[in-house]
Amino acid sequence: RLNKAIKIEPNNVESYILLAEVYQKKDMQDKVEDTLDKAREIENLSDRDIAKIDALDYKRVYSDILNDFYKTGIIGNDDFFLWDAKVNDYKTIDDSNKRFYFVISDVTGDGQNEIIIISRYNSSYQDLSKYDVHVYKIIDRKAIEIFSYDNLSYYDYSVSFLDKDKIALYSNSNIEDADIYRYNPHLIYFSYSDISKDEKEEAVDKLKHNQAKISSDYVVNPLNPSNVKEAIDNPAIVEVPNIEDIDDFYNDELDNKNKRDNDEDYKDLYRDRLMDLIKDKSDSFYFKLADVVGDEKDELIIKSDNPKGTEDYFGGNPYYYTVYGVVDNKLYMITSGYYTFRFLQDGTLMEFEEDDEPYAFFSSKPLKSNSDKDILKFVYYRQGKYRTGDQEFLEQLLKKPVKIKDSDINIKVTRSNIDKELD
Repeated sequence: RLNKAIKIEPNNVESYILLAEVYQKKDMQDKVEDTLDKAREIENLSDRDIAKIDALDYKRVYSDILNDFYKTGIIGNDDFFLWDAKVNDYKTIDDSNKRFYFVISDVTGDGQNEIIIISRYNSSYQDLSKYDVHVYKIIDRKAIEIFSYDNLSYYDYSVSFLDKDKIALYSNSNIEDADIYRYNPHLIYFSYSDISKDEKEEAVDKLKHNQAKISSDYVVNPLNPSNVKEAIDNPAIVEVPNIEDIDDFYNDELDNKNKRDNDEDYKDLYRDRLMDLIKDKSDSFYFKLADVVGDEKDELIIKSDNPKGTEDYFGGNPYYYTVYGVVDNKLYMITSGYYTFRFLQDGTLMEFEEDDEPYAFFSSKPLKSNSDKDILKFVYYRQGKYRTGDQEFLEQLLKKPVKIKDSDINIKVTRSNIDKELD
């Protein structure tokens, strides 16, 4: 019946999704993949459609992503060996001085599973108590980083995933001061700024009563092909995604879509942010308004004279530059960095160091959506330093036409300049 419906309406993506569900329940994986491949060929798929297709295609998509990471140390163009001069000698991640562990679970509450990767050092010259946490969402078969925290002390700090959309970072000796992050679908990231006092108290209470869904202390499954296959093939380990949960999430989000249309006074929030800097070494900061996301609305770029200058509005981490945007009358940091940077004419944000050859670089572009113009997100498409071909790629980037370079961020943060630029 569904095959007939597809013949009548070949561009009805819902028929393909329903047919793939039928094949999945019958454990006909080849049929699932073939059906979803045809669904992906339909033009102008919505975010909801892509989420459903990715969810049903999880066995293939997640296997490919994790097995590629095992071979290369790169996931979502996030290079875990960026600073490792021996990277070209590695055949797999097992050859490095780190060990990697993983979990696949829905930690955003949108019905899709995310990938959690924890890395720990195993080398004698590194502090074995340190670990890193990275979380990735799958969007159109690509891994997108939605949370990361590096260099945590295994003995002092834990990361726990609470409810369906919250992450807690806390000291084991002082749970009351836990930092709570919530998944923000406009940023496609876990945001520190969206948590109310009551929500924090509720989260802390759950931590005290050991009610976390997942804790970093118990992510101990080594990331290798056999464990990836076992996890993905076993619904007791990796829960089969529920399409109804995805629909519920997107139905809840419908009223929140395109809220940037209502942000008529968004520059007032930029003014508030800049005025905050007046109170703290204003002569060290410079700013510029420019559309760097491509949404026909200006973002706020702040630069510090000191590479360790600008403090993130929400987290207190030092950056050389930060880019802010507004959604639903809230100010959000979209991206930030420590090195020389340029916004290129083709939309690329490139950041590179100039004082330590070979030069490290980071290149990213705004994430585009067919159905949600609220999204404020830069996504890496290549990082590099030591890998074969990295410096040649950087040379080509440096030849591209520049829209804005860091020296163009040259308006001092003063009251008069703020009034002039924002009135």
